[in-house]
Amino acid sequence: LLPSFLSLFKISIVDLTPKLSKFKSNISSRISMLEDTPK
Repeated sequence: LLPSFLSLFKISIVDLTPKLSKFKSNISSRISMLEDTPK
């Protein structure tokens, strides 16, 4: 049971990582846009 769970977990992490990095880059670009806007 445990090894299959571990492989599932690994697969889900591998699947999530690109989404997470995309999400982070979206947020950072939004923040930089906000900072670039003159107050």
